[in-house]
Amino acid sequence: MIQRLGAGTRRVPVFSIPAIALAGIAFIIAPIRLMGQVSSGSKPKNAPTNLATPDEPDAQSTTRGKVIFSTNCAFCHGASATGGDTGPSLVRSELVLHDHGTGEEISPVLASGRPAKGMPQFSFTPDQVHDLAAFLLNRIIAAANRQKYERLNIVVGDPAAGAAYFQKQCANCHSVTQDLAHIASKYEAQKLQENILLPDVNKQVKVTMRSGTTYSGTLIQQDDFSVSFRDGQGKYRSVTLGPAGGVANVQVLNPVEAHLKMLYTVRDDDVGNVLAYLETLK
Repeated sequence: MIQRLGAGTRRVPVFSIPAIALAGIAFIIAPIRLMGQVSSGSKPKNAPTNLATPDEPDAQSTTRGKVIFSTNCAFCHGASATGGDTGPSLVRSELVLHDHGTGEEISPVLASGRPAKGMPQFSFTPDQVHDLAAFLLNRIIAAANRQKYERLNIVVGDPAAGAAYFQKQCANCHSVTQDLAHIASKYEAQKLQENILLPDVNKQVKVTMRSGTTYSGTLIQQDDFSVSFRDGQGKYRSVTLGPAGGVANVQVLNPVEAHLKMLYTVRDDDVGNVLAYLETLK
């Protein structure tokens, strides 16, 4: 309704109380009707039904890929590919997400490795890459759908075969009744597998002076100019190299040298079998 206020005055809209009331009722009813439509299960026209959720990969490929991942990748990236002590999560990796389970994106990285980040090269066949990609896609879907998420068991080897391999390759340095006694009760399977391949053990150093005095301890730092270490009593020591330092010889001992060499020769099945054997040592 428009009210006239006299000559030369502006026209001011004036709404009657009934009009305001009707507008308010309409404002309230509209959301209620919309809520009723949503609650009754109806969907807006052309609404998406599955927001970018990929199809589940082939079950057999996923199973084979799980074995490949468990024996090659889990000790860095975790049993479920969600990250470990030394490797990032792969279910959130941009490269893996863009792979879509095809293996095309991850294949070059697997073949060349990432030496600067500690990732070795892998000589996987195309079929193995495909199976590994299927497993990673399965893990991505599981992480996105929490109702399907499960913690995977990486103990998939043969304990008897692992015991035979241990006696042949490991018993010279390790004993299941001494340093490895009850080892399975001290570490989870993932950490135990990591210790098989990349044990977290500090290097030792032995310094011999020209005077004949020797020092030994845990290596802290070494370069072209000096060596620093902590001796058996916990005391920090540093010696200068070169003619003015009085050092005759520096010997660095790596207790896990055999493990590092093993990375280039050990078979996937052997790692899985040894892990299965060590898991029996409760």
